[in-house]
Amino acid sequence: MIFGGPRRKFTTSEFDALKQYIEKGGSLLVLLGEGGESRFETNINFLLEDYGIMVNNGRSIGQLESMFQDHLMPIRQI
Repeated sequence: MIFGGPRRKFTTSEFDALKQYIEKGGSLLVLLGEGGESRFETNINFLLEDYGIMVNNGRSIGQLESMFQDHLMPIRQI
């Protein structure tokens, strides 16, 4: 299941359903833009923290780019 930039708060019943999905072997991909949970008015950290994950308000893409600079392929415009 993919959440590409959730922009509203999840309900308790939605979190319960997602937890059941994960416990049965399901996977989630959560994507948020810069500013994280507070900028997009979601509460996805409430679910993710149960699994040791937290989306912060920093620039994770910039941090990843600097960490893996030697492994990135430049994108060329045509």
